[in-house]
Amino acid sequence: MAPSIFDTDPATSIFSGLSYIIKPQVLAVFIAMILSVFLVTYVGLYLYLNLTINSNAAYTNIYPSYVIPTALGLVLLEFFVFFYLLSLSLEVKKRLEFRAPVNFKDAVLTALIKFPKFLIATVCQLFLALGGFVLLIIPGFYFGVKSIFFNIETHNGGVNLQTALKDSFSTTKGRFLKILPIFLFYLVVFLLLLYLVFNTRLALLDVYIGVSIILPFFMLGYTFSADKMYKLLMKQNNNRISSPLFRRIMGQNV
Repeated sequence: MAPSIFDTDPATSIFSGLSYIIKPQVLAVFIAMILSVFLVTYVGLYLYLNLTINSNAAYTNIYPSYVIPTALGLVLLEFFVFFYLLSLSLEVKKRLEFRAPVNFKDAVLTALIKFPKFLIATVCQLFLALGGFVLLIIPGFYFGVKSIFFNIETHNGGVNLQTALKDSFSTTKGRFLKILPIFLFYLVVFLLLLYLVFNTRLALLDVYIGVSIILPFFMLGYTFSADKMYKLLMKQNNNRISSPLFRRIMGQNV
């Protein structure tokens, strides 16, 4: 009997990534990410500073001098908090996979130690993909897929940034079409959800709520799915290396 499409590595990775979001320990981090985005964008930028993400809004106010630096400060704060929580979610996921008790105090400290390199790797991934899309569509897909494991390796492998990037490019070599469905799935879902939020007649509050949910959902699902795919590929590599047939081919003793 032919294997189902749902048994493929990309489908398994996507399903695993999405299923981890609803696990209670990860769900708590997911809700924290939603609140962090909502509090900054709606409460901070909109209610306090009178700025809005509504593209149809007409700007007629002359803003005080403190508005721009305050807005930049809030956005910068949200930037660090958001990606730290993403790092924390990976740390929680790691403990769940090993079926270890999730000690949030320990996870918070561990994620904090890993955060600087994880942040740099994640931002580099975003720039590689977005930069590729700005240049041409195909480079965006290429660099997005080739760097998909960059922040995963930085976080879980404990290696430096250069080694993690090289490992991501090396791991994806010859497997581009196998990993591409994950990148495409989350890209399409992300753009579709944003389109629905901004092109339906929603109240402004609902738009802010929608964006506050979509961004964490996209980042968590994509990162978790990439993490699962990386583990599947590493498992296949280990099985191949430990195979007696492979060792014979390589001239090793069985």
